[in-house]
Amino acid sequence: MERAISGIQRLHARIGALDIGRWLQGASLTSLSVDANSPADPVALHLVGQVGGQPVSIAGSAGVLGSLTVRPQELPVDLSLEQGAAHLHVSGVAGVGHSALDMQGELEDLAPDAALPALQGVRVNAHVDSSDTLRLLAARDAEQVLAAVSGVGDVSARSLTWQGTGWSGVVAHVVAQAGQFSLAPLTAQGSGIAQAARVDITPAADGPHFAVQLNPVMLPLPAVQTWLGLPQDMRGNLLLVGSVSAQGRDTATRRQTLAGHIGASVVDGGVSATLIKALLGPQAPRLNGWMPVRCFGAHMQFGDDVAHINPLGLQSDFVQLDGNGSVAMGSGALDLHLSPRIQLGAASAASRIRVGGTVSAPLPALDTDAGGRYGVTIGGDDGSADSCPALLSAVREGVAGPAAPPKKSGKGEKIMNLLQGLGLFR
Repeated sequence: MERAISGIQRLHARIGALDIGRWLQGASLTSLSVDANSPADPVALHLVGQVGGQPVSIAGSAGVLGSLTVRPQELPVDLSLEQGAAHLHVSGVAGVGHSALDMQGELEDLAPDAALPALQGVRVNAHVDSSDTLRLLAARDAEQVLAAVSGVGDVSARSLTWQGTGWSGVVAHVVAQAGQFSLAPLTAQGSGIAQAARVDITPAADGPHFAVQLNPVMLPLPAVQTWLGLPQDMRGNLLLVGSVSAQGRDTATRRQTLAGHIGASVVDGGVSATLIKALLGPQAPRLNGWMPVRCFGAHMQFGDDVAHINPLGLQSDFVQLDGNGSVAMGSGALDLHLSPRIQLGAASAASRIRVGGTVSAPLPALDTDAGGRYGVTIGGDDGSADSCPALLSAVREGVAGPAAPPKKSGKGEKIMNLLQGLGLFR
């Protein structure tokens, strides 16, 4: 049995200003009071301080004076934390062994970093339970945390903004149990469509198993390109649909075990001249800066460390691109077969291009047709056909999404410019 702290009939303690930054970065204590008038009274706590330059106060009770032990196993807790307009109420029991806490909180604005999403009107309602609190506090990574805690919670936000993209009515249901974690589901409204995602993490001896479902989810392209380590060659919002799974404790293992399918599409976006030149060849004419993109789509099947892409397409007022191919995810090696059509007014020219090399250094060259011949087709397409609806339908796996903007009429150009656009003449 735990030894009680006997003989204490009344408790009143005061602590003045104290720098506690060595234990909690950016934190300082202005004052702390601990009070209990009799052994039967709860121990009242009142803390005032700062975290990150913002005032913080905590008030409530922790245990009953007459029941305190040298090493308390389950201490009744009822605390309220306030920081500006933010409020968090925590109640339940906490101890070195078992802890069980209920939490309800509200926060009007949460913007931790300019590169991260900013949320408005955040609400949290959760229950957290741990059979070994010391083990939880000593956890060094997410896998150890999940193994030491169980709980269920609901998190909502009135709105969320991230790099110019906005969502409303964000709701997430979170469950953690015996090392398993589920975000099931995360829902929101954005860009005129309902969005939903589910994430499941299951423990295993050879590393956790991850499963992600997107049905669909819209993300800002700059954030995706940064996360993937790609240059900022496209603009707009990326609509993702599909499901993938992976397993492992490190990035390389998870990449090698990645399996599933993802459809990615963009409407009313932009593409850099650098990317178009890299795919079509350096002689692409009159391409500088950025070019509007009516639609882009790619459907990817993952397996054996390779992303197989079919279809792959892009349409602008100047270039229409169709094709398929593969990308080796480990090395970045490309094997793309593209059929670009340069469209200038009523004139057009098309050819076949094979892109080898790597993602960081593509190597385009003329490709052969089904008969083994190299060639270019002049005319045969007045540009009136709209390939966007079929492309978007194929890559979105039947899920509804934003439509491409209407086509614009272009101005005619010389045939020599078309041939230069295919890399046939300098």
